[in-house]
Amino acid sequence: MSAGKHGAIVTGVLMLTGCALMPDGNNEAQSFASGELAALAHTTQPRVRIADFAGEAVSRFQTFAVAPVECSKRAGAMPAYTNGALFALRSQFEARGYAFAGNEKPAILVLMDYRGSAADSSTGAQFDTAFTAPPAVLSPATIGRCQRTDWGTAPPAGPPLRPNDAAYRVLVQLTAYDLSNGAAIWNGQAIGSSLQGDPAVSSQLLLRALLREFPMSSDRWRNLTLGFGNLGFGFIVASADGSRFRPVISTIREDGPADTAGLLVGDQIIKINGIDTLNMSTAEFSAMIAGAPGTVASFTVARSGLMSEHVLQRAQVPAGLAF
Repeated sequence: MSAGKHGAIVTGVLMLTGCALMPDGNNEAQSFASGELAALAHTTQPRVRIADFAGEAVSRFQTFAVAPVECSKRAGAMPAYTNGALFALRSQFEARGYAFAGNEKPAILVLMDYRGSAADSSTGAQFDTAFTAPPAVLSPATIGRCQRTDWGTAPPAGPPLRPNDAAYRVLVQLTAYDLSNGAAIWNGQAIGSSLQGDPAVSSQLLLRALLREFPMSSDRWRNLTLGFGNLGFGFIVASADGSRFRPVISTIREDGPADTAGLLVGDQIIKINGIDTLNMSTAEFSAMIAGAPGTVASFTVARSGLMSEHVLQRAQVPAGLAF
């Protein structure tokens, strides 16, 4: 790690090739990117670089919005990844404890830059040349163009997956801005190699890798005491086709309700208490699974193309189970 004048810069390799996204980084070898979600796996180990300009002070913010970086350059047409990839970004940002702004003015604006091109994955890509440096400060006019809350809220039907023998070099950059003054407070870049040309598919593990490095909201620790972990599993919202997102179990608490009921990492949750989970965000699904110990919740789960029903009784599960 080295420190620059704008903050700490951290570069590393994250073990995400077909890996589970577990709260303990040492346990990331257990795969959830398999079966129905095999399209999410990367063929090489993604690399991540973080520039943190504000440190843990970021965690004091509570609300956010997301937008494609193109809105900072011009008004008008947005790229094809707008809805699917931004919905994935929104859901994974919510997992850090921040609330999607909806109709309210957000405290943080997160701009996403995506690059994808067919290439020999062995050539790699360099951080220094991969991205245009984000603006240090957003002007009021730029904030006005970017500050919308309808991006990423309802993914449309995406294009079909495009099998291709050549690898796609996939690059994602996120820059977070404090909208009280327009100043950049955090920047992260991730590079990987995927067989999928659809940005809404190939970006998901890179987004997860980046946001694991984003400071959690101070509200999140309070949220964990409200019962979100009382079913004994963590989850992410993911999609194999970039348009149909569902909660996917990413970690199981040993001997907890989910473990006892036979749920496994990689299970897709199709329904909860009879309600379809299609395109539920992290916050929406979290509200559905919350409850006091002793209460029950029913789940319809997809695993290897088969559906199964499970009834879980909530129990007091120690805090610290991450989504």
